Amino acid sequence: MDPAQSDFESGKKFLQEASYGQAANAFHNALLGFEQTNNEQGIANANDKLGDICRERQEFEKALRYYQGSQEICEHLKDTPSVLALLKKKAFCHRSLGQLSETLSLSFQLLDIYTDWQNPALSVEILSDIAGLFTEMGEREKAADTYKTAAAIHRNYGHTIIAQELLDKADTVLAG
Repeated sequence: MDPAQSDFESGKKFLQEASYGQAANAFHNALLGFEQTNNEQGIANANDKLGDICRERQEFEKALRYYQGSQEICEHLKDTPSVLALLKKKAFCHRSLGQLSETLSLSFQLLDIYTDWQNPALSVEILSDIAGLFTEMGEREKAADTYKTAAAIHRNYGHTIIAQELLDKADTVLAG
């Protein structure tokens, strides 16, 4: 087995055991090895795992840097499912840092992907998250409009009870 891949596998084992220091060391060594052989997939995976460790340690700024490095490679490789996972992780980090505008921007990127995939369930889920962000930001009208959009999607699929619940949320948000 390639030494970098061996380090990566060791890192996964340490991560499962919550031995974050050892996992970080193994993933760092794997990253260096993957960089030496120009293994883009390996670099992306090692960056992702290092980001996960930083996120677990609540080192969100560091996690964002690792996730961004991984995302750039995944975009280059046209690996949309991995980009999607990284956008979610980045949104979590930004939200944890109180950076709601950045979280909102990433959430809209997720919505674009879900729309491209024609996945109404995930679209409604992220729309509800977006409405919550707008509410936190004091943008009540935008939050209400977002809930109404999610309600319309549910109504189109015959989910009248859920649609009404979302319309009620919109009214509640507008009422303040």
